[in-house]
Amino acid sequence: MGGRADSENVKARAEYADQDQRLRMAVEVLNASPHRSIREVAHEFQVPNTTLQHRIQGHRSQSEYMQSLQKLSPIVEEELVNYALQRAACSTPMTHGELHQHATSLLNRGKKGPKKLGKKWSQNFVSRHKKQLSTYWSSPLDNNRAGAVTGQALSSHFGLVGESTEKYDIIPENDYGMDETCILLGYTGPRRVIGPAGAKTQHSRQDGSRESITVIEAVCCDGTTVRPTVIFAGKYLLKEWGTRENNPIGAQYVTLFYSTEAEKFTPISICVSPKGYTDEELGLKWIQQFDEQTSGKANGRYRRLFVDNHGSHCTPAFLQYAASKKIVVIGYPPHCTHVLQGLDVACFGRLKTVWTEERTRIEQEEGGKVTKSDFIRLYARVRERAMLPSTIFSAFRKTGIYPFNPNVVTAAQIAPSLCLSTETGLPFELPASTSLITQAIREDVQRRGQTAPVSEESQTTTGTQGVSTLATSIVRTLEATPYAPLVSSDLSTFSSSTPTPSIIPSYSGASDDLPIDPTLRAICNSATPAAPGDDGQALADDVARLEKENRQLREQNLRYEAQIILQDLYVAKAQKKLYIKENRKRTTREILACAGRREMTSPEWLAFLEEEDAEARRLLELKDRKAAWIETEREERRAGYEAAVEEWQQTKAACRANKTRAPKKPTAPKKAPNPEWFEELLPKNIPTPIKKLMKKIRKEQDDSDEENDMDIDADD
Repeated sequence: MGGRADSENVKARAEYADQDQRLRMAVEVLNASPHRSIREVAHEFQVPNTTLQHRIQGHRSQSEYMQSLQKLSPIVEEELVNYALQRAACSTPMTHGELHQHATSLLNRGKKGPKKLGKKWSQNFVSRHKKQLSTYWSSPLDNNRAGAVTGQALSSHFGLVGESTEKYDIIPENDYGMDETCILLGYTGPRRVIGPAGAKTQHSRQDGSRESITVIEAVCCDGTTVRPTVIFAGKYLLKEWGTRENNPIGAQYVTLFYSTEAEKFTPISICVSPKGYTDEELGLKWIQQFDEQTSGKANGRYRRLFVDNHGSHCTPAFLQYAASKKIVVIGYPPHCTHVLQGLDVACFGRLKTVWTEERTRIEQEEGGKVTKSDFIRLYARVRERAMLPSTIFSAFRKTGIYPFNPNVVTAAQIAPSLCLSTETGLPFELPASTSLITQAIREDVQRRGQTAPVSEESQTTTGTQGVSTLATSIVRTLEATPYAPLVSSDLSTFSSSTPTPSIIPSYSGASDDLPIDPTLRAICNSATPAAPGDDGQALADDVARLEKENRQLREQNLRYEAQIILQDLYVAKAQKKLYIKENRKRTTREILACAGRREMTSPEWLAFLEEEDAEARRLLELKDRKAAWIETEREERRAGYEAAVEEWQQTKAACRANKTRAPKKPTAPKKAPNPEWFEELLPKNIPTPIKKLMKKIRKEQDDSDEENDMDIDADD
C-alpha cells in the first residue's frame, strides 16, 4: 500500500540533496586528480560548472547556509529527532504542540526566555527529517497494556508454559485456548469506500444498532474447534433465536433462565444472561460442557486450557471442577492478552472482518437489518470462513505455544513498557565508562540483597568492607576496557606514546574536512613562507588541528546540553507517574499474579481463592455486626434520652408546684465513638476483588432468603 505523495517542497529538497552528494564526489575527484578540468568532471557527475568551481573555492553549499539560519543547530535537531523516535517506540509519541514546546526549551537552554519559534516550525521540522519522522493517526493502547508486556512477565509466562508441558505431559491435541468476543449487530465502524473526487465526506448507510451478542470460542492446537457458546442479552429465551434452521453450528445450549417448553423446543445450545455477557454461573456450565466434548479425545491425559483474567474463569467452582477433571488452567499475565492470547492475535480480527462483509451483504441484498433471529444462521457462515485450521495454527504459533517459542514477542511490542520499568533509565544511552560503573553498582546491590542482614554491632565494619568491595569491583570492571587509565595507579599510562582514550565518546557526525575560520586562515596564509627549519607551516597545521578539535568538543557539548534538557523534561513527567504508582497499594491478587503464579488450578491459587472467600465472609459478618451495633447504640441513646426527658418533666412539674426555677431541658446525647474494628470496613482498606466477592455473597444470601420466604408462604 503506497504512502502519501511527496509535496513539491519535499521533492525539490530531495533533488538538491542528490545534487549536493554528486558535488561532493566531484570535489573529491578533483582533489585527487588536479590535472583534470572542472568542465570534464562536472559533465561526468552531471553538475553545473560554476557551482563546482565555487565549491572548490571554498564556498558553502545551500544546505550549509540554510543550517546557519536555523534557530536550532543541526546537532540539537538530531538529538530532538532521536528523542522523538524514542518516545514513539515507548508508545508515547509527541504531538506537534509537544514538539514545539520541547524545541522552545532547547532554544532557551531549558529556561523561560524571550526566544520563540514560528507557528509552522514543527511541521517544517518533520518535513526536514522526512526520512526519519512522519505523522500518523495514533492507534490507542491502554496504559495497563502498555506497561504490562515486560521481559519479566514474558519470562514468567513462558517458563510456566514449559514447566506445565513437561509436568503434565501435554500434547498438541490437548492444548486449548478460549476467549469471548462481542459482535455488534448493526454498527460496523468506518470503512474505506469509493466516492466522488473532491468531496469532504462520503456517508455509508447502516443500521447503527450497537446491540451486542457474546460468543465464547475455544480452539485446539491441532486446528480443531469446540462448539461455540452464544450468549444473548435477556431474561428469557425466545424461540426464534435458536430454532433448528437457525442453528447449523450446534451452539452450546446451557439450561439457564429457560422454561421447560423452550428447552424441549430447542434441543441445541444457546444461553442468555441479563446483560449479555458471561458470568460465574455460565462459566461453570461452560467448563462442564467443555469437559464433555474433549474428555473422549484426551483419553485420560491432562488437558491444558489458556484463559484470560475474567472473573468467570477465576471462581473456585470453575477451577476446582477443572482440577478434578485433569484440566490445567493457565492464566495469561495481566493486561498481556493482546500479544499472548491466540484468539485475539489471529482469529477474532478475521472473524469480525468476515462478519462485517456478511452483514453488509445481507443488508444490501435483502434490504433489512440483522436481528437476533438471524444471528446464528449468519454467524455459521462467518465462522466457516474465518475459523480455518490455518488460522488456528497461526494463533498458537504467533503466541509461542506451539511450536514453543519464548522469544516470539518482538522488541517493538516490549518497547512501550521500557519507560515504565524500574530497570531502565533515561531515554538516551550513557557514555561507555558511566554504563560500566552503573552496571558494577547494580550487580553489587543485587549481591547485597541476596545476603543475610547483619546485626547493628557490625554495621560499621560491614559498611566499610562493602565500599571496598564495590570499589574493587568497579576497578576490575574498568581494567578490562579501554578506560583502564582512569583507574590505574601507574602514571606512565598518561605519558606513554599510546594515546589515552577520551572519556567523552568520539563524535561521528563531524566530517574530516571541517572549514577553517576565515580569520585564522588569513593569518596563516599571510605568514612568512616556510623555510627549511622554519616552524611556520607546522604552527599553521597545529592551529587548524586545534580549531577542528575545539569545534568537535563544542558540538559534543552542545549535544550533551540538548540531551540534558530533554532528559529533564522526561524525568519530571516520569517522577510524577512513579509517585502515583508507588503510592497505590497492591492487592494480594496482583502480587500473586506478578510473581508468575498463573497456573490457576495449582494448590497455591486455589488456597488463595479460599482465603479471599473467607476474608469476604468475615468482612460481611463485621458489616452485619456494625449495622447491629449502630442500631443498638441508637436505641440505647434514644431510650436514655427519653428517660432523661421524662425525669426532667417530673422535676419541672415539682418546681412549678414549689414555685422554684426549673432546670433546663436535657440535650440529646451525642453518638458514641466508633469501635476500632470499624476501620477494617472503610472502602479504602478493602481491595476491589474482595468488594466484588462480598457483593456476590450478599446477593446469594438475599436470593436464598427470598426463596425460603417463598417456600414458607407456599406451605402456609
